[in-house]
Amino acid sequence: GDTALAAQGHGGIGGTGGEGQVGGAGGAAFGGTTQAGTFLAGGDGLTAAGRATFDRVDLSSSAEAGAGSEGGAGRGDGGAATAGAAFLIARGASVDAGNVSIDAQAYGGDGTMGGAASGGFAQLLATGGGVLTATDVTAVLADAFGGSAIANGVGRGGTGTGGIATILADTGGSLSVTERISFVGATGYGGDNVTGAASGDGVGGETSIGANDGTVTLTGGVSFLDASAYGGGESTGTQSADGGNATAGVARLFAENGGSITSASDVGPSAEAYAAD
Repeated sequence: GDTALAAQGHGGIGGTGGEGQVGGAGGAAFGGTTQAGTFLAGGDGLTAAGRATFDRVDLSSSAEAGAGSEGGAGRGDGGAATAGAAFLIARGASVDAGNVSIDAQAYGGDGTMGGAASGGFAQLLATGGGVLTATDVTAVLADAFGGSAIANGVGRGGTGTGGIATILADTGGSLSVTERISFVGATGYGGDNVTGAASGDGVGGETSIGANDGTVTLTGGVSFLDASAYGGGESTGTQSADGGNATAGVARLFAENGGSITSASDVGPSAEAYAAD
């Protein structure tokens, strides 16, 4: 059947300020941990005979911070967001899954100062002799979206820093996807400025598909393996504003220590930086 696990953090919206007061700041948000699959610890007499089967599995450890609110003396700052960790694991036993979606994304809150966002850790893993077979993988994501700056010529968009998103077979594990992997991403997006404030910076994280003493088979290839960065932009205010900087992360496709990767279709790693005007 379908399985959905969520350990999401949602920050509250700040309170409205009175005359002469700045509005309340948005609340911070922290994602938790979600994990599905199999686990077989080492030890004498243990047999790798277990199996977990999912028609569809959705794991989410995202974080969405609250926005700052208006007041007579200005808007409060947006809250910061820190995503958690989400794993689908075949450790020493077997996992069969239809559609897979793993989400450890972070969204900073909007405000005078846009909230920073830090992507979490998203992983699809076969290890310790485990066998993981998936039909298709919609997403393995640890993206981060800085909050927008909403102020009259002051403040700045939040920095968005991508986390880690990885598909890995190690220590004798075997991982195969029979159709296409759509997105493996740890992209950092700087928060936009909305009314004349400066934009936020984008910092890419780390994405990888790897085999470390394991075997990975990708029948349908990979659409996006992306650790890019995008500086915020889109000023609509009357004052000059700086675009956000961008620092790309790392996108890796690797086989080491006797590991092997076989792909019958294209795989496109990308780690590019796009600074705003």
